[in-house]
Amino acid sequence: CSLDITAFYQRVLLWRSPPIMRVRDERSLIRVRYSIRRLLVLLALIEKSSVSLIEYLERDNWQSVLTRNFELALECLAQDQYRFELALECLAQDQYRFGSSALDDIRAWLGLGGMNRVRMHLNKQMDTRRFSPEQKAAINDALETLAQKHRHTLLSLMANGKIKFTQEDILEICGMSKLQFQAVVNSLRAGEHALEEWMQEQRRSETELEIVYQLIDRWLVNAINRV
Repeated sequence: CSLDITAFYQRVLLWRSPPIMRVRDERSLIRVRYSIRRLLVLLALIEKSSVSLIEYLERDNWQSVLTRNFELALECLAQDQYRFELALECLAQDQYRFGSSALDDIRAWLGLGGMNRVRMHLNKQMDTRRFSPEQKAAINDALETLAQKHRHTLLSLMANGKIKFTQEDILEICGMSKLQFQAVVNSLRAGEHALEEWMQEQRRSETELEIVYQLIDRWLVNAINRV
């Protein structure tokens, strides 16, 4: 929508009806003004939502924006919907000036390939826009911190199929090395319980243990099907 249309709607809101206008028309005008106010809010949201995630990461408050959009993306994936009402609420409060474009970036990347895909896309975009090595390292560290903070949610979304995952995603979120992961897989095939021992050492919950078992089982099945 053009700025001229927005200006027109604003003039309508300021317009006053003549004294001779009937009460019925006056009430209709109130309803029209109310609808236009809602439309102006939507126009403002559209204007703010055009900023992509990588553009936000070039700004000084990139950490709060990344955190907020990451957490919203997890919420959207968990509820299987886009929280448009929440977007309007945050717009009204001007919280971090986040928008649907930045949110959709993370949500799409997470859903299609987990943290590994988020990191891959952001690093490509940071290279294209020539981020400094220090800024790239800070953003990747922030992603690692977010992955560990929301480890249980990420694992749950991976287990129920809302986030596609690879072996690398399991390793990153669980904090395992490839050698540790292979040792766990070998122990499972041998009927041993190395995973339970490792999870207990890491002070992980029984619920998380069950989810990791599901992920490894699914990964093994997928690996067999690819052969």
